[in-house]
Amino acid sequence: MPGVPSGRGCEACRKQKKKCDQGKPSCSRCTRLQIPCIGSGERRYQFKEQRPFGSHSPSEGSSSAATSRSHSDNKVERVRRSPSNEVDSLSIAFGDMIKASTDLRYNLAWSFGDYLEEIPRRLGTNQALDTSAAALVEAHSVLCSRGDVTAGALDKYSLALSKLREYLDDPAKAGAPETICSVYLLLISQSFIGFTGGRFTGHSEGAAQILKARRNFAMRDDFEKKLFLSLRATVLLEGLVNSKIDFTFEEWKVLVEDYWQQEKTASIALRCLCRVPSYMHRGKAVLSGQIEDPELLDEMTENYQTLKTALKDFQAERLEFIQSGAGDKISPFAPVRRNHAQFERQYGLILAISIILNIVLSVIDITNMSLSTELLFFSKEILTLVEPAEKYRPLGACSIPFFVCMAWMGSTDSSIRSSVEMTLADYHQDFFRGHDMPTIIRELHLTEQQLHLQDPDPPWDGESRY
Repeated sequence: MPGVPSGRGCEACRKQKKKCDQGKPSCSRCTRLQIPCIGSGERRYQFKEQRPFGSHSPSEGSSSAATSRSHSDNKVERVRRSPSNEVDSLSIAFGDMIKASTDLRYNLAWSFGDYLEEIPRRLGTNQALDTSAAALVEAHSVLCSRGDVTAGALDKYSLALSKLREYLDDPAKAGAPETICSVYLLLISQSFIGFTGGRFTGHSEGAAQILKARRNFAMRDDFEKKLFLSLRATVLLEGLVNSKIDFTFEEWKVLVEDYWQQEKTASIALRCLCRVPSYMHRGKAVLSGQIEDPELLDEMTENYQTLKTALKDFQAERLEFIQSGAGDKISPFAPVRRNHAQFERQYGLILAISIILNIVLSVIDITNMSLSTELLFFSKEILTLVEPAEKYRPLGACSIPFFVCMAWMGSTDSSIRSSVEMTLADYHQDFFRGHDMPTIIRELHLTEQQLHLQDPDPPWDGESRY
């Protein structure tokens, strides 16, 4: 029963008998019509009964087939088997989103971490992971089509959330790396499909509790190491403004700082950021008159200077790369293009962290006038990253909204804030579905108050976050 290859077009194009360009992750026709693109580029097989000796009865065919199989010199062509069940189909669909050949604009692994590369082989072992992966595949399709959120995407997200809660309530399953990974997959799905009424479900708080529970356990393999590294970054940023993520200084050090020991600029920046929650807590106590902390200002200043030195070194490295013209290459698949995107992303992250450290320090060091000048520079530099990032949208530019939000908080200049708000409005369809601009601006004001060591007005309950 040999397989005869047929077309490789997607299901929608095949059904309408239209030519399919087999684009990934969505062909141009499906993207234009804003419909899910399923099966693009996949080889299909038509199975026909082989009758090499002319027409004969089914029984003769069976006998002939059995005879032919008995000959050792018969050459049988092996083909990749079609998916035999839902897990196989899900594994293939997930793999398409993370493989190296996937366009930078749609590549999940490049945007959210290489731990995702380990997921396909783990599917079928944990239902929370399976349903979360399925929800992410559907949400990714919505993002790539730039269309409206589908009922299927919402249904799969709801199912995944329900299954995750079930697993987290089971002590035997809650600590499994696959269960923990499903938390992060739902965080990503959230950013793609948005939320009704602009309310979040607080997955970062759950991730923080998981990190606390696992702080004394050694990582069993590279998957866990990569996964927990990604979770730490998410929890750290959320923990700056969410009082429900409450770690002591020593816990931050064990959980976060000790894992970023490389001398790369981004690692230095993250180590500096790890100390900010403690500085904010101590600073609020000093300002309220609860304690005297004569060492606080010196510690904060030294931390800020360390980051500024790292930033200066990185700026020189980035300038050398830009002047080489390497970032002007056309192909989004070229390694040099990915290097350019990586440079821009790291620069934006370092600038954003610089803004955070600057704001918190300026509340304590009120006589240092240079801080405001540096803060304005950081904000303006972030805005220069917006236009070059256009060619990487949507996923390759997924960090831009966070960066420009920090630029907004780093300046009271009306032109800068106006530019930020225009950028956020432009990215609304990508990452802010379900949030209107007034809601986003209100959240920016609340975060700004917290970084200035003020209690948010109204107090934030940990559930409303852009």
